[in-house]
Amino acid sequence: MTTLKKIEGNFKTIADDHLQINTYEYGDIFNIATSGVINYPLLFVSPEGSSAKKGEVGYKYRLYVMDIVQKGKGNEIDASSDTHQILLDVLTELYKGGQQATGSDYLFELKLDNIPITDFTEKFDDEVAGHYCDITLWTEWETNRCAIPK
Repeated sequence: MTTLKKIEGNFKTIADDHLQINTYEYGDIFNIATSGVINYPLLFVSPEGSSAKKGEVGYKYRLYVMDIVQKGKGNEIDASSDTHQILLDVLTELYKGGQQATGSDYLFELKLDNIPITDFTEKFDDEVAGHYCDITLWTEWETNRCAIPK
């Protein structure tokens, strides 16, 4: 069974394997940088709840990719362009279904064909520019009462 912990591990692996992502954080976006200094670009994954329906659970996330903007904003367009491409790279990895659990079984499925991506500037404590999107990762949900620990 796919768990939140396994999905979070996939996000971390994507960030670790991407040559442009220098920092990865997971949690409530209002707690950004509570662990110290950020080495940008940053992938921040914010869990946004889940949806359950017969046979499936959808885990909702907001993905942020951001980079520092220098005083005078000389690199704002560069930061915006780079973070957009990095976010597309992350989505590409997610469309693949995550790290394979066993054989050809995938941990989750990103079903949306149209994911709106929103840009932002001068957000958070650091002066950053970037992009974010909302996604839902779907996974199988075994609704067998016999599997419930008793």
